[in-house]
Amino acid sequence: MSGRVVIVTGASSGIGEATARAFGRAGDMVVLVARRAALLERLAGELPDSLVIPADLTQVDDLARVVDRTRSHFGVVDVLVNNAGAGRYDWLEHLSEDDIRSQIRINLTAPILLTRAVLPMMLRRSADQVAVAIVDLADRPRPRRVLPGIYGAAVAVNALVPSMVDAVVARATRRAQQTRRPAAT
Repeated sequence: MSGRVVIVTGASSGIGEATARAFGRAGDMVVLVARRAALLERLAGELPDSLVIPADLTQVDDLARVVDRTRSHFGVVDVLVNNAGAGRYDWLEHLSEDDIRSQIRINLTAPILLTRAVLPMMLRRSADQVAVAIVDLADRPRPRRVLPGIYGAAVAVNALVPSMVDAVVARATRRAQQTRRPAAT
């Protein structure tokens, strides 16, 4: 599939850069996000229809800017690759509190907040995505198509160990029901 709008964080090097290139080769429009603007600009020269957004994802204003610029430039977000990350590898007792907080901001908080920010745009396209998948199945029949793709792993595990998936789903359902019930007085 090509023509998607894909945000790749941490696109200035390593896995993020390789991922951005792969989406570009597939014909997708790639939003390149990282702190190092010069490296993003160099990569953008190789990827037609890409958009460079230098950003520090630990900063709330930068997160909002990534979403706003993507929306104003492309109108939608089809795929979000939360690749940006950092690690200070040492024994826990040797890490400073600032090191720990910094790692949590970039490795946990930023992906959650960025996902939350693009989710409304992605959800509005759920019905369209399903329709395209139906047409695709009619054109190229196969026994199964799982949407969203992330559930493919659960389907595979369920095929191997169905009781485990049943137990996880039942437990999650009980918890959800308990949190929705008003407390007895």
